[in-house]
Amino acid sequence: MKKTILSVMIALSSIMAINAQHYYIGGSLGISSSSWKIDNMDNKARLSYSFSIAPEIGYNINEKTAVGLSVSAVISSSKTSAMGMDIDGNLRAGGLNESNGKNLKIAPYLRYSIFKWRKFDLMGMASVYLNTSKTKSSYVYNYSYEDESGQDDYYTESISGTKIFTLGVNIHPVLQYNLSNRILLLAHLNFFHLDFWKEKQKVIYNFEADEFAITTPGFNLGLDTNNILPAIGFIYKF
Repeated sequence: MKKTILSVMIALSSIMAINAQHYYIGGSLGISSSSWKIDNMDNKARLSYSFSIAPEIGYNINEKTAVGLSVSAVISSSKTSAMGMDIDGNLRAGGLNESNGKNLKIAPYLRYSIFKWRKFDLMGMASVYLNTSKTKSSYVYNYSYEDESGQDDYYTESISGTKIFTLGVNIHPVLQYNLSNRILLLAHLNFFHLDFWKEKQKVIYNFEADEFAITTPGFNLGLDTNNILPAIGFIYKF
């Protein structure tokens, strides 16, 4: 009896170990920041940054096919001098224009190997995604001026917000490079893609909280020059 129980435990452990080799985890991390000055505008500076994290987990069904789930989150912020016209019709900087955004995307996917050459593997990736984003922008413009009646201040302020919910399907190529038997690098070639989506956008304008919603279906096939650089990630196979 003891030998039978021991044999069953060894068999189950072997099955679990074999199955574990099919699972993998991975993801990507991104940080960007930029700043510059506006010439002839009192040397006012603009600052912006973004932070993104995109973990994923998956299962290799066979040597060619994998299924998984990816989650990505992006936080971004931008501050720049508010631009406007003074009472003489001249463009000038004054005040602050600020924007903050948050984005969350959940996407189950399927990847299929199309062509292999040495350590490279060209794959096609199809995903169904849910995406939600929220952006808040504020604009404050003010400056002091002097005219015939004396010195005075000009001031204007506004605030707006946008909430977007998107349900869509995305297909794009992925280039995989095998660093080792367990560690892989992935380059998502987003510049060529096929997209179907339906988007609902809700806009809140100014302090009066005027709201209106827009629902938009969409389709896109071809090259995207705004995404020439690939998104790089990694995978660790158990």
